[in-house]
Amino acid sequence: MIVASVDSSSVPVDCRRTDRLTVLKFTSRLDTVPVLRRMVSAEQPISAPCYRNQVLIIVRHGQTAANAARLLQGRLDEHLDQLGMQQAAAIAEWIGTPDLLISSPLARAMETAAAFDKQITVDPRWVEVDYGVLDGTPIDDVPMDIWNQFRFNPDFTPEGGESMRSVEARVSEAAQDLIPMASTQNVVVVSHVSAIKEAVRWALGGTVEAFRLNLTQASITTLDISPRGNTIMRSFNETGHLRGLLPARTGHGFGGTRTVHPGGS
Repeated sequence: MIVASVDSSSVPVDCRRTDRLTVLKFTSRLDTVPVLRRMVSAEQPISAPCYRNQVLIIVRHGQTAANAARLLQGRLDEHLDQLGMQQAAAIAEWIGTPDLLISSPLARAMETAAAFDKQITVDPRWVEVDYGVLDGTPIDDVPMDIWNQFRFNPDFTPEGGESMRSVEARVSEAAQDLIPMASTQNVVVVSHVSAIKEAVRWALGGTVEAFRLNLTQASITTLDISPRGNTIMRSFNETGHLRGLLPARTGHGFGGTRTVHPGGS
């Protein structure tokens, strides 16, 4: 039998928003585990679990028409559609005002970042992978051998485009540069699926294959940064803020399968 009781003693005073958060202490015969849960109701929107200092918050931009049409965007400079603007507003409300706000220079990321109503620092190292001649191609029309090249050959470079090794190098450098700031304050980066996956790989020491990660539009990924510069994944692909705002299809597929491709927006 599991019994739940409310306990707010472990939540910092400035984070005790009783209408938004409840700390549930679950007691079983085997052990006692404190768990932070967001209490969701149809009437009451929910907000973020009070992101504390020493957190790098990485946001995937909101939806564009090209996302909705399942096209590879890469460096195409698409604007957010109506749903994407709503997603951006939900992200900003959920996270609150960060100490530092960084964005990819592409319009879809900048428009998502603008919802925070805070000065934006543009860093081109967080831009999406360049698919070259493949930009604008329907995802399902990309041949399987091309996806296999992206997956198994990090040096594969489509005509006029960029290799995943290049993405890894620039994103790792950008993330590493943020450690001094993210170890003492909240930093938000608005970026794209391929860049965010490479940031996750960087945080986990390159031990995960980016191709196996599915990242929803307008999702949030958070990394704890210790004063010593150690990185710990706190969350991946958060979508709790997108109630009623999730895209129709949250995964990308090709060849009639649900296999997830390495990037695309």
